[in-house]
This record gives sequence, C-alpha cells and structure tokens, in this order.
Amino acid sequence: MTVRLKPPNGYANPGGFDYERWLYQKGVRATGYVRGAEPGVLLDRGPGGYRLTRWRYDLRERLQATLEGSPAVGLVLALVLGDRSGMGQEQWQVLTRTGTNHLIAISGLHVGLVGAFAFFLVRRVWALLPGITGRLAAPRAAAMAALAAAAGYSALAGFAVSTQRALIMLAVVFGALFWARTLRPGRALGVALVGVVLVDAAAVLSYGFWLSFGAVAVLLYALGNRLPQSALWGRWGRAQWAVAVGLLPLLLLLFGRASLAAPAVNLLAVPLFSLVLLPFVLVSALLALVPGLDAPLLWAAAVLTLCYDLLAAVATHPWAAT
Repeated sequence: MTVRLKPPNGYANPGGFDYERWLYQKGVRATGYVRGAEPGVLLDRGPGGYRLTRWRYDLRERLQATLEGSPAVGLVLALVLGDRSGMGQEQWQVLTRTGTNHLIAISGLHVGLVGAFAFFLVRRVWALLPGITGRLAAPRAAAMAALAAAAGYSALAGFAVSTQRALIMLAVVFGALFWARTLRPGRALGVALVGVVLVDAAAVLSYGFWLSFGAVAVLLYALGNRLPQSALWGRWGRAQWAVAVGLLPLLLLLFGRASLAAPAVNLLAVPLFSLVLLPFVLVSALLALVPGLDAPLLWAAAVLTLCYDLLAAVATHPWAAT
C-alpha cells in the first residue's frame, strides 16, 4: 500500500492529553495515512514474529462472538487480554469516579495475584510429593511456577507496559526466594524500579509507572512495621486508606481529580474482583475455546454486568469524586 508519513505531532495544551508524548512512549516514530483508492488486500499468514499477536486476536474474536450483545464484552476483553478498546467513555467515567479503573485493565495487581495463586498452589502440592522435594525444595519450585504463570498471563495481555513492570518486580521477589536471599522490601522495590528503567527507559513517561511504584511504596510504609498487627480486615482497611491518602497528591497532580469513594468501594471490590471474578473470567474464557463450553463465560459476563451496575449506582452520587 502507498502511505504518507510524517513525524509525530500533537497539541501540548496545559491540562490536555499529550499525544506526542504518548506516541513516543509507545515506540511510534511516525504517523500517517494510506493513499489511493485501491481496496486493501488481506495477505496470507506467513511465518513471522507475530504469532502471539495473531493468537490474541483470534481469542478476541472468539470472545466477542460468544458475548455478542452482552454489555460486559468490553470488561471481559479488558480482564482477559488487557484490550480496553471495547470500553466506552461512560464505562471509564464510572470506574474513575469509583476508583476501580485499576481493577479492569490488566495491571500489576492482576499479574501479582496470578503469580501468588500459582506460588501457594504449587508449594502446597509439591510438599505432598516426598520423592521430589529432596531434589528441589517446595518454595523454589513454587517460585519458578509462579514466575512462569505470571509470564503467561503477561503474554496473554500482549506484554503491556504495566504487565512488564509487574513481571520484573515479581522476578526480583521470586528470584530472591529461589536463591534464598533475604531482600528488604525497600531494596526490592528499588531493584525492581532500576530493572524496569533498564528494560524500558520510556516507562518513566507513563503515569502508571509512578502510580504503581507509588502505591507499593505507600503500602510498604503503612504496613511494613514490626508492631503487632490487627485482624485481617483491619489491616486490609488500613491498606486501602493508606493508598487513598498516599496517592491523593499524585492523582491530583497528574489528573486533576481523585475518587473520594475509592477507599470504601475498593474495600469490597478488590477482593471480589481479584479473588473471585478474575479467576472465574480467565477460566471461563479458556473454556470458551472448546466448542459447547460457552455457558461459564456467559455467566461470568452476567456477574460482571451486575457488579458494574452497582458501581454505576455509586458513581452517580456527587460525593463519589472530586
């Protein structure tokens, strides 16, 4: 095809979206359009390094066909593939006002949960096999399995920038566990930050970079003491308020707004989405690849729709965000 290219260019109005900065962060070095009236021709799928992209596209088409007409199709694509193109502006407005937008698109939270689930599962099962624990200790085997599971989920999301950050952070933690090294939380966070910058220096231009590392730093400061801890719900509530208050200046600086309802909403939404809905959606999406096993995915979409409707009701209140 004949195309006309030009250097990236965008407006730089204060408070507006910096399109040129976003293109640079994504590695786009030119923009343009196709010239000529000739129709495009779909080429045959030959060999190349885009097998993962093609597989993700096929899975996306399969999920869209299964959930055709469902209001939760955009939510499912975001949770499974990290594809947020199916979500409308109204949906993002609801998630932003309730402070739950981090629960939808695949982020460090999701990758970390998948790694943690694989770690505890493999460690539990490995300890029941006395014949192999003598060759490889259960914690080491669990660390390897957890990192592999996190890498697989990151691949499912197309190795987005947010998943790369989470994967590097998990590699630092599980690497220290595998080699039996004591790594202080603050030092682990610093090593992960250096690793992310070495892999992708443009990551510092992403707001998610500062929010993710800022959230972890706030949690370490709020919960990383040696005093006797309260009950589980007390610690969980403390973590939510610590993140809400600690990230408030950063949110106001970057976006000019923040959710006031986020601490209360996330107190229930994070466990529900992360421990129940996320595994349910992932398993049902994989089952949908088998002909005749579409029902679990439809059930998952119905539950997601119900949860979104509850969030939309909260977002209508004037005090939900500032």
